[in-house]
Amino acid sequence: MADLVDITPADDTAVIWHCGLAPLSMRDPEVPAEATIHTNRRMPLLHQFPIKPGRITLARLSRARNEVKLMIAGAEVIRAPMAFTGCSGTIRFDRPAADVHQTIMDEGLEHHFALAYGDHKPALRAIAARWRLPVLELA
Repeated sequence: MADLVDITPADDTAVIWHCGLAPLSMRDPEVPAEATIHTNRRMPLLHQFPIKPGRITLARLSRARNEVKLMIAGAEVIRAPMAFTGCSGTIRFDRPAADVHQTIMDEGLEHHFALAYGDHKPALRAIAARWRLPVLELA
């Protein structure tokens, strides 16, 4: 799970983050993992590391605007300094960041997404078709 916490159209990037719940298998191998406490709850024990570069798919069953739909997006995690404590990654969506931002705002989308390494968009489209769910493709 990740929060979309920053979109920067100037360099066409975004940042995904969570407090430190990512598994160690998602750690950038060039950076050691650290143990930390929760940023605002001040309770242990969480991971702290940037996530590894690679192809990802973001997905969410959304109820934005009182309509259930499957939101999916493709992106690439790029190596960058950590933007926040916990686990975070800088990403580049398959569409321009400004367009993704505008769609999120226009649709009133929630900020939590499921994250998986790889391109899972075709499988997610097939599931949505089987469930007769509309699909909103961010990227």
